[in-house]
Amino acid sequence: MPVLKDIVINPIEGEPEVISVEEAKAQLIVDFDADDNLILGYIRSATQALQMFTGRVFVKSNCKAIWQGLGPCKEYTYNICFSDNIELNNGSKYNVSDSGEVVTSDRTIVLEYTAGYEADKIPQIVKDAVGMYVADLYSNRGEERPDRTVGREAKLHIASFIKAGAFF
Repeated sequence: MPVLKDIVINPIEGEPEVISVEEAKAQLIVDFDADDNLILGYIRSATQALQMFTGRVFVKSNCKAIWQGLGPCKEYTYNICFSDNIELNNGSKYNVSDSGEVVTSDRTIVLEYTAGYEADKIPQIVKDAVGMYVADLYSNRGEERPDRTVGREAKLHIASFIKAGAFF
């Protein structure tokens, strides 16, 4: 049974954020532009934190997952249902639409795929949670919070979005 060893999520350049700086400023009741870059950074941090918390990708992103097989078996068959391309350690590449499964003897596969919502299809619960997280970061900026409560309300809000066994 393979285990997920690593995953890299790179938002596609030019894709919009989950919420815009203007939407965040409206929620924060901020009517000046001096903190726009700070707020944008908080939007990106909140998005990353909530993606890790839910195991979902919100913003259209190029993803790469590395799976490492376990055990003494010399050959694994992987049924792939969510990837566009598969590249094995030996450089072999497969288009999943051609085969639907990959067999490898080196027990490592690399999956490259695109994940995330179209900008106009991001669920409202996700937008609300990112906004809540940004508000928490912005309202408490500069404070040390060793109790790790940053984004707690946002995580509680989005918890219903999590499905058992979910991964990117």
